[in-house]
Amino acid sequence: MPYSPQVVSALRKYAKQSGAPVAYVAAAMVESNLDPNASGDGGHSIGLFQANDWGRGAGVDHDTRRDPEWNARTAAEEFSRSAGSGPVRAYNAQRPAD
Repeated sequence: MPYSPQVVSALRKYAKQSGAPVAYVAAAMVESNLDPNASGDGGHSIGLFQANDWGRGAGVDHDTRRDPEWNARTAAEEFSRSAGSGPVRAYNAQRPAD
């Protein structure tokens, strides 16, 4: 499946900033298969990293949470706040807007 240039660009832009670039991209693949329109939890979790409207995604409209740039930046911020190895950061940043 070819990934959109916007998704690739956003992930490249924020991967290093996350502090765990491999785990960061892997988390996006697990959460959404790099589809910015992915949704789960009955529509509560949206986008590349499944930004959730029960956390930092609260009050953020669906279109914004589907935006690869917003979703990638939000996830990178959560990853960078987490401590530990890449897998630990990915676990701690699961659904990064929670």
